[in-house]
Amino acid sequence: MSNIDSKFTEGVSKLQGGLQQGKQKFQNAQEAQKVKRNIAHLSNQKGKLLIELGQALYFEYRKGAIVNEEITNRAAAIEELDVTLHQQLTLLNELTSSKDEGFACECGTSLSHADQFCPNCGTKVVKPEEEIKETKVCNSCSQEIPFDANFCNVCGSKAHS
Repeated sequence: MSNIDSKFTEGVSKLQGGLQQGKQKFQNAQEAQKVKRNIAHLSNQKGKLLIELGQALYFEYRKGAIVNEEITNRAAAIEELDVTLHQQLTLLNELTSSKDEGFACECGTSLSHADQFCPNCGTKVVKPEEEIKETKVCNSCSQEIPFDANFCNVCGSKAHS
């Protein structure tokens, strides 16, 4: 009987050792997951700070406070994107805005540019004249901007008189 008892005790010990080993592996895996999440969080924070730093550097460049060849080359690529984005946004605005909207009769009825008389009160429609705005050319991106602008609405550079 002692042989059976010793084998049983030995088997239970091996089982307990295996369970303890499995428990330790599970705890290590859980800890590794926590560390991985922390690394991902820290990397995300670093990325956000780098973006903020890059934006701050770009704004300082646009103000003329930074003169550096590498920064100038990278900023030139950004300025090209700014011009293209502005052109696309302008095109989108033209495509989505209706030129038949935007003014009302004295009685408050909305009118379109095609209306000659108000459909509500019959008053002759007096169409608002389109403003012709004086412009100048941005020294940085060569786009037309309002004459009284202090900064370019395309690239953000300081506008020169």
